[in-house]
Amino acid sequence: MKKRSVVVTCVVALVCLGAAVTGVSAQQDKGKSAPPSVAGKWTMSVQTDQGEITAGLVLNVDGRKVTGSFTSDHTGEAQLEGKLEDGALTFSIALHGDQTMEVSFTGKLKDDGTLAGRASGPMGDFTWTAARPK
Repeated sequence: MKKRSVVVTCVVALVCLGAAVTGVSAQQDKGKSAPPSVAGKWTMSVQTDQGEITAGLVLNVDGRKVTGSFTSDHTGEAQLEGKLEDGALTFSIALHGDQTMEVSFTGKLKDDGTLAGRASGPMGDFTWTAARPK
């Protein structure tokens, strides 16, 4: 009977120890935050040779795939497609006017929560920044 009592006590102790370790692990996982997302609405400023262009940017992220829209008074609305890989955001838009022009954007999410990068198209290379609307 004494052996059985010792075995039961050991089993109970192991179960309790396992529950405690699992609880600590769960707490550690809760402490880890997911990387910030670029998904959502942004206000973008593109610095061109002719001055600044302000645009609304909507980004949807599904895994690595990025879709959304780029809208400005200067260009109208354009759909965008791209990817988010290793913290680097790339996407392109096709602007339709007298001729269709493709503009490619590259950028990264900065520590302050803004996006910044470069744009390249038939009219040249430009810098851009974006912040979430307040």
